[in-house]
Amino acid sequence: MAKGSTTVPATPSKSGGARNESSSPDVTAARLAVVSEFSVSFEDEEVY
Repeated sequence: MAKGSTTVPATPSKSGGARNESSSPDVTAARLAVVSEFSVSFEDEEVY
């Protein structure tokens, strides 16, 4: 269940980022990178 929870917040972030991509792709890339790092961190913590 925890894995699903981590995926839920990542999905809407991508949708919102896609809209902002037209305005500032740099910001979107940074946001995606941060979200990815957070998702990985959460998964890593659970794995441990």
